[in-house]
Amino acid sequence: MDKEEIQNVDTVVEEVATAEPTPAPLPKDEKKYTESEVNEIIGKNLAQWKATQEKEQSEAKKLAKMSADEKSNTRINSSKIRLRN
Repeated sequence: MDKEEIQNVDTVVEEVATAEPTPAPLPKDEKKYTESEVNEIIGKNLAQWKATQEKEQSEAKKLAKMSADEKSNTRINSSKIRLRN
């Protein structure tokens, strides 16, 4: 390779490297949510999660007490209800 080819390669590499746009930095002082809003969102999500967990635990306890036939009937009925909704 001669010197001119090396310079051309350097120029192409430099152009490719600078061709990508850089995202605009967000202002550091700008906040999207207040602390109380974040706490409220987290509280709602936590309450939903707890309700789901309690429902699943309740269902598991019911199934543990049932016989095999009762379990299969309950699962079939639950599936039917889900399909309707």
